[in-house]
Amino acid sequence: METFAFLIRGKEMEAEYICYQGEFFRKDKPFMGLTRAFQYGDGCFESIRSFNNKIPLLDLHFERLSATLDFLRIKTNKDFYKELNSALEETLIRNELKNGARLRLTVFRRGGGKYESQDDRAAYLIEAEESTSKFELSKTGKTIELAKENIIYPTPFSPMKLIGSQTYVLAAIERKSSKADDIILRNSSGELVEATSSNLFVVKGKKVFTPPLDSGCLSGVMRAYLKDLIPKLGYQLSEKTLMPEHLADAEEIFLSNSIQGVSWVSSFNKARYFKKVSAHLTDELNKRLAKSSS
Repeated sequence: METFAFLIRGKEMEAEYICYQGEFFRKDKPFMGLTRAFQYGDGCFESIRSFNNKIPLLDLHFERLSATLDFLRIKTNKDFYKELNSALEETLIRNELKNGARLRLTVFRRGGGKYESQDDRAAYLIEAEESTSKFELSKTGKTIELAKENIIYPTPFSPMKLIGSQTYVLAAIERKSSKADDIILRNSSGELVEATSSNLFVVKGKKVFTPPLDSGCLSGVMRAYLKDLIPKLGYQLSEKTLMPEHLADAEEIFLSNSIQGVSWVSSFNKARYFKKVSAHLTDELNKRLAKSSS
């Protein structure tokens, strides 16, 4: 199997090494030409968090990755995920990312050709940068607004992290031009879907709600983990169609992704929110994920 891995170190993401077929080279000796990932966006990716050289949610990432590759008809052999696991671990070691890191794993169709590929087997690329040794909850929280320009149109591809992420690129551009820290995207029916790079959760009393996948939201790895964790902490978790009025009526709002963990929302328009559940979840994530990896 042909493999590619970019190993990137430090907060500035300055590449030091390139790994090709298990051998490491300096970055000033490039070897990659145009791939189907670049030419056609023919692949997907996973944003993965590590702690102390361990990747506690890797099984969930591989579960989503496997489902996506099956849907895209990108073929893997029986040792593919074992090889990925070893490559991710070696990336952390080579770059001396001992405390915490953010890994990006991109998997794409290897073959040349035009729309019709000459080879449907998987190739992959790994990037890494330094991160913190635990999840940290902001002291001030995030302000949010509703997106005005970008709309989610649900498709069978919506739950997947595909290379072609123009919807979220444009959403990030809109967020940057807004007065808020993040924006909430809506679908073509006006339902709340997600933030620019995070899933959405709304809290009312002991009940926690998150939009269903058919709203068009990403099938987030942290979303999946929280769906299992939240009921264990004494809250009721359910998927529910959410509308803008649910934000104004909420007692608490938080966002989630596998890199940041939980981010609490402090305000939306004139509404202000608590961070009780967000703080509880962050503590539990650090106990169960970060500290358990030491």
